[in-house]
Amino acid sequence: MSLGSAAPIDERERLEFLKAQLAYFTTHLSVADAKAGGILLFAAGMSAETAKGIHAIGTRPWLSEDTLGLVALALSLLAVLFALRVLVPRTTPGRVQVGGGQVDVFSWMGVANRHAHGSHIERTRAATSLDFFQGLADTNETLALVIDRKYREIRRGFWTLGPATLFHVVYWVVA
Repeated sequence: MSLGSAAPIDERERLEFLKAQLAYFTTHLSVADAKAGGILLFAAGMSAETAKGIHAIGTRPWLSEDTLGLVALALSLLAVLFALRVLVPRTTPGRVQVGGGQVDVFSWMGVANRHAHGSHIERTRAATSLDFFQGLADTNETLALVIDRKYREIRRGFWTLGPATLFHVVYWVVA
């Protein structure tokens, strides 16, 4: 079964590939945000339940069940911080240039670039097909970098949430 020849593909096929890639990346952005929301919700729910049972610090021996609860709360807070880093990712600027050269007319960063000469419609009219193609390719690259950062923080959140869950459950059992 042959998947095609080794002949070069035309511009339309490349454009369709980039569009499919953009849709794929957009889906992964949504999934990453949903996972971060799950981490936030789960950590907040466990923390609220644990916080109800913790007594005033200093009223019990240091190694009491309250210590387990405080460790659980600290780990949950760390998981929440990782999840928040998913929801507010650092972005990487694409190929937005002022003046000559290629101008990004596709991505939100390129459209929002206030330093580019002319309005967005003027830049769009002046752009070549290569500028459009490059803008879409750069947007996909930027999205891939953002997705990579989001999933790195999700992994950290889940790796922190696991021990937090264990401490919460042990606290609930002994308290």
